[in-house]
Amino acid sequence: MAINKNNCYIAADAGNSFCWVSHYLKFSQSGRYRLGTAFAAMGHYACGLVGIAAGFKECAIGIIGDGAMLMANEVSTAVHYHLPAIWLVMNDSSYNMCRQGLEMLNSDPLDCDIPVTDFALFGRALGADGYQANNSRQLEDAIVEAIKNRNPAVIDVRIDKNAVPPLTDRNETIKGFIND
Repeated sequence: MAINKNNCYIAADAGNSFCWVSHYLKFSQSGRYRLGTAFAAMGHYACGLVGIAAGFKECAIGIIGDGAMLMANEVSTAVHYHLPAIWLVMNDSSYNMCRQGLEMLNSDPLDCDIPVTDFALFGRALGADGYQANNSRQLEDAIVEAIKNRNPAVIDVRIDKNAVPPLTDRNETIKGFIND
């Protein structure tokens, strides 16, 4: 919907975000999807989303983890310049790629929990539109409204921290490095 009907650019931040996005989204045009997998730092697109929105003058949707959004973002910059940047925050109150990765590698657990954060309220506090989504219908409604309004927006998407992302190939590669 956002990609093909509304000409949006999509960026997925490092972490579980890029695993889910790369696995499920399909693009009919090249150049509409950005992700950094090599040395992409967590929070890269929480900030870089503003540059995409400014450079292309189209809605840019960043799919960002909650930890990355807490570490770095440029919501206030998007508000200042009235850029159509939309942060879709996958909120599971956890540095979940770290937690799940350690579990999958049978490593000792670390404290990967982060405090519950209301990112819709966070966005509104910075002057952006803020939306809460607890299911796919609410998410679709929030995305449609945010695109239509062309304001900076933060969509807080509550997700299940126990859902395992499609990253088996990645973990097998990591195991190969550890065993070498």
